[in-house]
Amino acid sequence: FYRCLLIDSLALMSQLEIADHVIAYARIHQRRYVLVAVARWLTRVIPKDRPPLGAAWSDTALILPKDYPANWTGAIAGKRHFAKRTLPLKTVFGAFPAAVLLGEVS
Repeated sequence: FYRCLLIDSLALMSQLEIADHVIAYARIHQRRYVLVAVARWLTRVIPKDRPPLGAAWSDTALILPKDYPANWTGAIAGKRHFAKRTLPLKTVFGAFPAAVLLGEVS
């Protein structure tokens, strides 16, 4: 039996134009969360000689709702992320400009 999952879109916080260049969604089932963040239209904001990774995202962060987990694990590389209501994209996009993160509320 397949169940529909709640889909949340997440707000972005930034003082820079770069926040418009990320799409992020979360799927929630019971206490398990999957968060997907993907960079887009990068050639408009990041110079050609600079990779769209790490420090290129400056202060851009995902703002997480209060009931979201604080601990996240990258589904591909296994890197751990801690979010105290914000998830900095300079760490999430540290190695690649897209991420699938898993979290669980205990």
